[in-house]
Amino acid sequence: MEEARRFLRYVIPGLVFLLEVSFYIFLWFLPCPQQLHETIKEVKEIGGFFAATSLILLCGGIGFILSTLYHTLSWLPVFRFLVPAVDHRDLLKYLCQGDWPLLKIRRRRWDNKNIDLNEIKCRGGWEIVTAFWHENRTSIKIIESANPRVDNLQDITHSIGTMYVGSLIAILFLFVFWPWYLCYTATPFLWGWHLILPVVISIMLALIHGQNYREVLLKYQGLINKILLDALEEYRKKKGFYYTAYVAEDDGDIKR
Repeated sequence: MEEARRFLRYVIPGLVFLLEVSFYIFLWFLPCPQQLHETIKEVKEIGGFFAATSLILLCGGIGFILSTLYHTLSWLPVFRFLVPAVDHRDLLKYLCQGDWPLLKIRRRRWDNKNIDLNEIKCRGGWEIVTAFWHENRTSIKIIESANPRVDNLQDITHSIGTMYVGSLIAILFLFVFWPWYLCYTATPFLWGWHLILPVVISIMLALIHGQNYREVLLKYQGLINKILLDALEEYRKKKGFYYTAYVAEDDGDIKR
């Protein structure tokens, strides 16, 4: 069941991307009813179980590629304004403050000095939270009970983020495919609403996907932060001391 759910988080974004691109192409060919009719006729001739299976596999492949782009863009600082990632650093700074901190972050296991929290990268903060979460997933009740819901929300965030990146790629597709098609088919260029409308719709969909992704990302991040705060308090009560996390400079978790 879990594997099927994780496969669907690739299939659905791939399917949405294909639907968006197909809709843009449909608008392009509206002024050319004969070519549009021939294209629809060819699509109708392709049917059966093999076609449906091929479509699912195609959507899964496209979704996987879009997912790879999503993860790459979200973890690169230069693209983070466009595709933000989960950032727990503010919470980690809060947890390390005070006379009775719930968390200590150090550079190496043999180093007793705490590192400057401003040096931690976004990826380093995510790794600290993930390490604590999975180390104590069965020993701390609040993490164990919340883990299924967090996994579901993580899959939703991943799918929406992948669809958002797909909508951005669809915009690039508009500016690449149409000139290529005109050159390849030697079709005369016809300026009109059928060229402007797909661009406007694609930009609007990208903005909607982007806003939806940011809202879901904030909810996912807020849920993790709330559970983490309660879990660290429970950890301290059970162990009698704070949790110590380690980050490695060689792995790029902290700024040089």
